[in-house]
Amino acid sequence: MSVSKSLKSSLIGLFLFPLTAHAQTGGPAESGAPIGGQAPAAQASPEAQPVLSPAPAPLPPPAAVPVEPAPTPQPAVVLTGIPKEQAQLLAQSGFVDAGPGGFGVRSANKESQLRFHLQVQADAKFWHGTTPAKVNETFFLRRAIPWIDGTLPYGISFLVAPDFSQINSTNTAAQANAAIILPDAYFQLKILDELQFRFGKFRAPIGLERLQPTGQLFFNEFALATELTPLRDVGAQIQGEIAKGYAGYALGVFNGAVDNAYTDLDPSRYKDVEGRVYAQPLGAPNPDSFQYAIIGFAGTVGRKSFVPQASGQSTNLPTYKSPGGAAIFSYKTGATPDLTNTAIASGQQRRLNVHGYYAIGPFGLLAEYLYSQQRVGFNYGNTRVGNQGWTAEASLFLYGGKASYSQAKIATPFDLQAGTFGAFEVVGRASQLRFDQSAFGAKTDTTKPVDETASVKHATELAGGLNWYFSRCVRFLFSYNHTSYRGGAATGDRPAENVFFGRAQLNY
Repeated sequence: MSVSKSLKSSLIGLFLFPLTAHAQTGGPAESGAPIGGQAPAAQASPEAQPVLSPAPAPLPPPAAVPVEPAPTPQPAVVLTGIPKEQAQLLAQSGFVDAGPGGFGVRSANKESQLRFHLQVQADAKFWHGTTPAKVNETFFLRRAIPWIDGTLPYGISFLVAPDFSQINSTNTAAQANAAIILPDAYFQLKILDELQFRFGKFRAPIGLERLQPTGQLFFNEFALATELTPLRDVGAQIQGEIAKGYAGYALGVFNGAVDNAYTDLDPSRYKDVEGRVYAQPLGAPNPDSFQYAIIGFAGTVGRKSFVPQASGQSTNLPTYKSPGGAAIFSYKTGATPDLTNTAIASGQQRRLNVHGYYAIGPFGLLAEYLYSQQRVGFNYGNTRVGNQGWTAEASLFLYGGKASYSQAKIATPFDLQAGTFGAFEVVGRASQLRFDQSAFGAKTDTTKPVDETASVKHATELAGGLNWYFSRCVRFLFSYNHTSYRGGAATGDRPAENVFFGRAQLNY
């Protein structure tokens, strides 16, 4: 074939490719995926990662730059609707590829790349014993996130990850009724490995489990202690890796989302400064590494206040929930929010987080401590409420896998003819969330911002499960969660929650 004919075939293929790709996917609503890392996040996820988590995927520091797949001698994807010769020429030119990391297109010089991913988490939860009020035993979509990430010349990368699941155990009522939730949307400028800038909505740099990709979480829901961190926040962040990934940092200014919540618009004029430093003493994460370790510190400082608004009032205070989705701690509210009958944010908020993760072969261990302090006003008083929690999670591959914080290494997928059965992982978790006793006072005390009959004083979670990796992209989770409480009832303690969780997950 002459040079002119080859060039002409390439141009025809490029013109027809978007039409054929659209015909295959059924339109943008059926294609995509979430944060590859932390973000974010992408857990969205983010939450990111969210990279909704993210990462969001976000292994700290979260990065939106996707890993370039290895070239293959054969076309990685079959294109229909154009002549076979043109499809082969298009694939061999490096414009199209598909693999476990998503479906992608890129320029001939590889300076620009666009990748499409999809995360679907089809969940089920059923109670053993007492079912809490205002929760359901149900099948539901925990996440349905088509996301797009890409790179452009001059160190520019980006990620957009909408969530179509609508029903989410951490959403507010308004978010649950929204047609689309947007956990993560940001772009990034990379000057050097040590100097990168991120702008938009993504996971704030606090909470090691919160920063974990949502497709890699050991359990269906985050641990109790992780609720002391924001789900997502909007702002600007500077981050980088130092000494070829042996250390890193992230520092940003954000609207200041409350614990266990998203933010899109700041109801007050105050902003939060949030940061994290970490070390990876065994080097940057690598799927082929036998050992990996990370240890880090993170914190936030800001100020929150009660803000009268034409459309309503914002107390700027959080609500904490059980793993099954029942509210376990909330502040007093009245019909008309004001200082006499509704608790409101009325001053400085600070958070502290110490975290670590270690993996050796098939075994992995995640541990962290979290503290969140907020000044709360009620009945013209001002109380400093400091809540704290800890989490310890362990995973062990019984067969066919290697532990990892961001992406488990699966030796072989399920294949009956080849005699392989995927990978099997057992997981366990203990977590506790303790609420400051200064928020309660006596049951007859009307000057305290929390009602002891409606909110627990502390919650302890014990969970265990089995995860089956059918392939790198498909995973099934089965777990049992027991959460016990102190306080939270008119007399005595709130009944314990015992929940069976199940999940079928596609993360492509």
